[in-house]
Parts: sequence; structure tokens; C-alpha cells
Amino acid sequence: MSQPVIAAPPMAAANIPTTPNQTGTWRFERPVLVNRLAPCSEACPLGENIPAIMALNSQGAFDQAYNKIRKENPFPGICGRICFHPCERVCNRRQFDEPVSIQDMEFSLSKLVGKEISLEKEKLGLCAHHVGVLGSDIAGLSCAYFLALLGHRVTICEPGPYLRIFDLAAMDPRLSKEHLENEVKRVLGIGINIKMNISVKRDYYHRLAEKFEAVYISPGGRNPEILEAFGEPRQPSVYRAEEIERMVKEGKHPSVQGKVAIAGSGRRALRVARIVKEIGGQPAVLLPFSGREAPEMAQELEGAEKSGITLEFGHAPFALIQEGEKINGLMCLRGETPELSDLQKGVPESAQGRSFEYR
Repeated sequence: MSQPVIAAPPMAAANIPTTPNQTGTWRFERPVLVNRLAPCSEACPLGENIPAIMALNSQGAFDQAYNKIRKENPFPGICGRICFHPCERVCNRRQFDEPVSIQDMEFSLSKLVGKEISLEKEKLGLCAHHVGVLGSDIAGLSCAYFLALLGHRVTICEPGPYLRIFDLAAMDPRLSKEHLENEVKRVLGIGINIKMNISVKRDYYHRLAEKFEAVYISPGGRNPEILEAFGEPRQPSVYRAEEIERMVKEGKHPSVQGKVAIAGSGRRALRVARIVKEIGGQPAVLLPFSGREAPEMAQELEGAEKSGITLEFGHAPFALIQEGEKINGLMCLRGETPELSDLQKGVPESAQGRSFEYR
């Protein structure tokens, strides 16, 4: 009796060894590919398409790479100098060696591409509106820029004799007026109208609403709340940051000698500290946080220390120490700072034991 013939199951034949392909050509497992936003683009506050920009840049298509940035960022040259580049902290290259220098790339492109922007504006036809922008700081110009790209007619109304974005040159030593002029020229080159020395009175906002179909107000004002805790009226030797910057710009800065305490928690405090050092003072910046709590400012803090600026971490000032009209120091808190409204009534119970004198 013959034995039954058992047919072998069909099998795939491999024509290559398994060395380059660990599962062979007969593999039944496949990698799962999921489309995800690149970590750098996700971390970018402006949402730039950084992988596409880097790809164009590597191919030598510098104009296209620059215009790709300008679709999301009106001022790549400014960001290439002063952005805190969170994109680089999450760059995938960190897992292998060093993150890609995205900020330096933006700076280089803005310097290399010297012509005006060539982005095409959308044609809205009858849908286009006439929009007024009151104020010419970086927010006002950004608003006007994107509205113009959408095809709207935009007019910037500036109460002062110059565009307020140029104040950045006085506020940050990394920005020059010449560079800002180039950046502003590219933004205005897409067809934005400007009216300077506009008289802003109480009824001006009503007239704006009558003249334009929509109005964007960008006053650029800042409320330095910490001064409220020091009480009013302010002492002659207590200044706001913008007052120092304006006086230096006008050549009317005060005579500064000895130690100068600067209460702040951001880059503007460091800028004022540099100004104080240049005019003869010994600046000490009082920061309410530790250096580890502000990784986005690590470079600026390191540069400030190297330039001779004293940084006092964990110092949250809330009151002046005075002898007559002379200010001899500041009362500070360690750790979390209470609300200013509570500080004006005295040190709350939650902050007891954490207050100290800084002289």
C-alpha cells in the first residue's frame, strides 16, 4: 500500500540572505508608518515648516527656503537673532549628536536673500476689506503683513514720527537699525500703506471705525505691575524699563553711579542691565526664578554674566527699603511670589519666613 503524498505548504523563496533584511523577503510583519508633525515644527511658536525649509536650504534653493519661512514668519532675520529657539531643544538630531542650528539657518537666509519678498498674495476680489492697523510695533506690522498676504487693503496708522518696531534696536544690542530697516522694507513691500504722526484723541477710535471695515489696535503698551507694589508716587530714582531705553535713545539718560538693582524676569531686564553698565552703573538683575527654571534664557543669562552683570536668582522684590528719600535696598521673597494686590497690604502669611533684605 503506497504512502499518501503530503504536499508541503507554499513558502516564499528568498533570493538574498537575511543579513541586510533581518526578517527576509518572506516577512509578515511590517513597520507602522504614522504621519506626525516634526518635533521642531511643533515646538516652534510660529509653526514654521522647518523640515521643508531645511530640505530646500540643503538643495541650494535659498530663495524658496526664505519664502517658505516668510509664509509663517514676517521677520526671519529678527528671529534669527533673538528667538529662544525651542525647536532646537526637541530636534531629533540630539539623539545622535547635536541639534540642527535652525536659528542660525534663519539668520543666514535673511542675510543671504537681500531682495524683497516674492510671495504671491491671494486675490480675494470683492471679499477684500480695508483694514486699519493702529500702531507699528512688531505685532502691528505682523498683523498688517498677514492681512496683506490674504489680499486685504491695509493701512498702518502710527501716532509717532517713526515706526515703533525700530525701538527694538535700542532694546537689544543684537539688532541694528540697518537690519531692522531691511526687515521692515520687505514687509511693507507687499503693498502696505503707512500714515505717520496721526493725532490720536478721544474720538479717534470712532473715526477709525467709520473709515475702515475692521481695525486692529496694537498700542505696544506694557503694564509694569511690580512698580505698583512699590507704591505711588514713585521715587525719583525708580524707573521703568521703557523710560531708561527712551532716555538713552534721546541722549538724556540719568547720571548713574554705584549699584543699580533691576527687577525683572525676562530679556528686557537684561537689556536694561546692559544699558546701565554702558552708562557707568553696576547692574544687578533680581530674578525670581533659578537658572534651571529658564532654559530658554540660558544663553542670554550666560552672556550677561560674562559681560560683568550680576544675576541674583531667587530674588522677587516687592517693597523698597528707604531712609528718608534715599533708597537703601529692596525687600525680596524667595520662592513663589504672592499676588501683587496681597503684597501691597504687607507680606501675607503664606510668604512669612521667606522675606529678606537685599542691599
